[in-house]
Amino acid sequence: MSENKIVLSVNINSIKGKGLDPNTFNLKKIFFELRRKEILAIVGPNGIGKTTLLNSFLNILDSNYAVDGSVSLMGMDTVCSSEKALTNLRKNVTKYIFQDAANCFDPLRKLIYYFDSSIDKNELEHYLNYFLLPPCDNLLNKYPGELSVGMAQRLAIIWGLLSKPLLLLLDEPSSALDAPIINLLSHKLKEWTEENNSSIVLVTQNIDFAIHTATHISLLTKDGLIHNSKNDIPNLQKNLCGSSTASKS
Repeated sequence: MSENKIVLSVNINSIKGKGLDPNTFNLKKIFFELRRKEILAIVGPNGIGKTTLLNSFLNILDSNYAVDGSVSLMGMDTVCSSEKALTNLRKNVTKYIFQDAANCFDPLRKLIYYFDSSIDKNELEHYLNYFLLPPCDNLLNKYPGELSVGMAQRLAIIWGLLSKPLLLLLDEPSSALDAPIINLLSHKLKEWTEENNSSIVLVTQNIDFAIHTATHISLLTKDGLIHNSKNDIPNLQKNLCGSSTASKS
């Protein structure tokens, strides 16, 4: 399969909150294409709608939101597809790691449930060691609620990487991590996309993490998605500061 194949093509004119004040929430002009081995970082201030946008890609927005446009994931428009087709797509093509990583796991199941015999145990141990987590036997016999926030986030990311989806969606993946672990994560995500011929979309407020991780960076603003050059860091930081000010006004 061609390495240059388009994995995700987004053409969203607007995402509106039904019954919500359009002056407080109204995403618009979201246009981009993502190919294999590419990492898109969408940066923006808190409350601008980054998670809402990420949810729209898999059509998991609640009924309060209406999407005007299309989201083509491997040729299937997720905006208008059947729930059966969407379930199959979410199961076999993508993996979505939430910002609150503990929500990726059932609190009543031990973590070993998610790392069954289909998982390469040597690869799992490699990831646990890489991300400075306890060995498999110690960690996976715990319940999600027994983990710290940072441990849960690392383990959820490992779960996503081991699944080897075509498209990995990450919501604020560095939010609960300290600087050394963030650096490890940045390196591993770049390595993973190359080795698996996969793609990543991540949303973050951490501009340094975005710069060091992504192949492409876009800024989410009230006026739309603005594509930025990684080589123009001062302008990117200026735009982010301006967007943050506008979102609070």
